[in-house]
Amino acid sequence: MDFKKFYLSPEGRANRKQFWLWLVLPLTAIEILLVLVDVATKNYNPELGIGLFSGIFALVAVIPTVIVYIKRFGPHRRPIQAPRPPRGLAACSAARSP
Repeated sequence: MDFKKFYLSPEGRANRKQFWLWLVLPLTAIEILLVLVDVATKNYNPELGIGLFSGIFALVAVIPTVIVYIKRFGPHRRPIQAPRPPRGLAACSAARSP
């Protein structure tokens, strides 16, 4: 899977391995490195908990992150079903009603 298709196209699916190895781990590692750079260059604001470089990266990473989350947790081509109450609760409420 190429870079543009994975990060910029909501088409298709992302399996668990792609999700972790292409999104979560790289973004976390880059963010940690940028926080260290912010602290070293004194661009880190402890009151806000973010620095200049890490803040810019976080803003840039929002769209690819949302797209990959849509791919990972999007529709699974199953019909949507209404949530049902647990069987025990339904039986208790049915038994108690006159």
